[in-house]
Amino acid sequence: MTNSIFSPLLALWLIVFSSWASALSPITVKGTKLYDEDGNQFYVKGVAYSRLDRVDPLLDNDQCEIDAGLIKSLGANTVRVYSVDNTKSHDGCMRAFASQGIYIWLDLPTPMSSMNRVSIPPFTKAIASSLTATLKTEPDWTMKLYKHWTATVDAFAGYDNTLFFTVGNEVINDENAPRAAPYIKAAARDIKAFRDARGYRPIPISYAASDMAFYRTITADYLACGDSKDGIDLYGMNIYSWCGNSSYYASGYDNLYEEFQGYNIPVVFSETGCQADAGGRDFAEVATMLGPVFQAKFSGAVVYEWALQGNKYGIVKYSNGQFTGFPSTLAEYNALASVFSTANPTGTAMSAYTPSNSPPSCPTSDSSSGWLVDADGALPTIAGLQIDTVTARTTITSRTASDQEAVATATNAADDDKQATESGGLSTGALVGIVVGCVVVVLSIVVVAVFVFPRKRKSRNQAADQIAGGEDNGPQEFSKAELSGQSAVPVVPKQEMDALQQPKGPAHDTHEYYASNKAISDDVSSGTEPSTSANGGQRVAYEMEGSTPFASELPAHHK
Repeated sequence: MTNSIFSPLLALWLIVFSSWASALSPITVKGTKLYDEDGNQFYVKGVAYSRLDRVDPLLDNDQCEIDAGLIKSLGANTVRVYSVDNTKSHDGCMRAFASQGIYIWLDLPTPMSSMNRVSIPPFTKAIASSLTATLKTEPDWTMKLYKHWTATVDAFAGYDNTLFFTVGNEVINDENAPRAAPYIKAAARDIKAFRDARGYRPIPISYAASDMAFYRTITADYLACGDSKDGIDLYGMNIYSWCGNSSYYASGYDNLYEEFQGYNIPVVFSETGCQADAGGRDFAEVATMLGPVFQAKFSGAVVYEWALQGNKYGIVKYSNGQFTGFPSTLAEYNALASVFSTANPTGTAMSAYTPSNSPPSCPTSDSSSGWLVDADGALPTIAGLQIDTVTARTTITSRTASDQEAVATATNAADDDKQATESGGLSTGALVGIVVGCVVVVLSIVVVAVFVFPRKRKSRNQAADQIAGGEDNGPQEFSKAELSGQSAVPVVPKQEMDALQQPKGPAHDTHEYYASNKAISDDVSSGTEPSTSANGGQRVAYEMEGSTPFASELPAHHK
C-alpha cells in the first residue's frame, strides 16, 4: 500500500524536478539592455544554426541533443535559426537546447513565406526577362504572411528559451529597397499586437539589417522612431567589415560605436565572422563586440555559422554529408571557444539601471540620399485584419500536429476541468492521497528553488569546458591562430584618442550573391523551392504568392 502511494509521488517529483532543472529564465528588454528574470544583464553569445538539406533544423531530436552539447562546450548561449516548419512539433529540440542553457533566436519568414523586396537582386537579373509579367518588384505585407508568421509565434511562444522573433533579414539591401521599410515596421506592429493579444510574454521582435553603413543607421532610426507599439524591440546587424588582419578603426567599428550611443533599444550583432581569403578566422571582432567598450551599448553577437557547408563558414564538419552524427570540431571552433571563454561581460544589474535614451526622430525622405520613406506616412495595413478579435490563450502549450484548437477561453478551460473531475469517479481515499502528494510536491519544489537553483544558475554562468580535439581535415586545415594583441585589450573609443592616432582603413565591400542562374531558373520554372548552387550560394531562395516567385530576404554577406 505504501509503495503504491509513494511510487507515483516519486515519479511526479522527478517530473517536476526535471522540468525545473532544465528551465531557462526568459529574457526581457529594459531600455537598451536585455535581462533575465533575476535582473542580470544578458549578452548573446551565439552561432547561426542551419542545414542545407532541410528548411527546419529543429526537427531532428537526436541531432539537436548532440549539437546542443557541443554548442554549450563552445561557450555559446544562443543559436539563430533562419526557418522552421510551424506545423511540426519542436518539443524535442527546444528541450535539448534548453537543457544546455541555450536560447533560440528565430526568424519568422521562411524561403516560401518572406516579405518581398523592392528591387530584383543581382542573381535574378539573368532570368528577369522571362518573368517580367509575373515578378513583383514592390514590397508587401499580406494576410498570408501574417497568418504564417503568427502561426510560428503560436508554436514557439510557450518555450522559455525562445529568445527573439525576427520579422526580416536584410530586406533593405540596395538603393531601392528602403521603400520596404514601412512594410517591415507594419509587420513588427502587427506581430507585437498579436503577441500581446494572445497573452504571451513580451518576446522581443527584431529586424536584422544588412552590412550597408548608411542604410543600417537610418533603417535603425526608422524602425524605432515614434510610438513603441509600432516599432521593433531589438535591432540586429549582420556585420562583416572586420575581415582578416583588420582592426577597430580600419573595420569601421569606431563608427558603429558612435552611431548607436543614443539609440533607445538593444542592439545585437545578428551575424558576424568574416572569412579572409586565406587562413582561418580568429574572431578578434567578437572579442571586441563582447569587450568592455561595446558591452555598454551592444548586447552580444551571433557568429556565422555552425556547420561547414558550401560557403566554408562552418566551425564543425559532419563526415556523412547529411549533417548528422557527431561532427569534428575545426580550428575555428577552438578559436571561437577561446574568445567566448575569455569575453564575459557583466553589464549592469536591472535594479541599478534607469533607461534614459528617447526614441530617435523619424528620418525624412531624401531622394539625394536614397531614403525614399515619408517620415509622417501611415504604415501599411492588411485589409480585413482585426487584431482586437484575437483571443487570448489560457494555456500556452507547444503546437503539435494533433492540435485541433489553439485557443481556449477561461470558461471552456474551467468546464473541461470540472468534467474531467466528475468523470474520474475519484474516491475519498484517492482524493486524500492526491492532497498528500501535492503537499510533498510543493515541499520538493521549495527545496529545489532554495537549494538547487542558485547553484545551477551560478554554474551556468561559468565557461563551458573547451573541446580541443577533432579532425582538422578537408578544406579548413590550418593551425589555430592566436588572437591579436589588440583584441585582448580594451578598445579606446575614437573620441578619446589623439587625432593623429586614428588610422582609417578602406571601406568594406558590400554583399555579394553566390548562386547558379541555371539552378535558380530550373527551380523557378518547376515551381519548387530553389536549391543551393554548387558554388556555395547558401540561403538563396524564393517566396511564393500563388505560383509567382519572388526574391526572398535571405542572402547574406560573403555567403
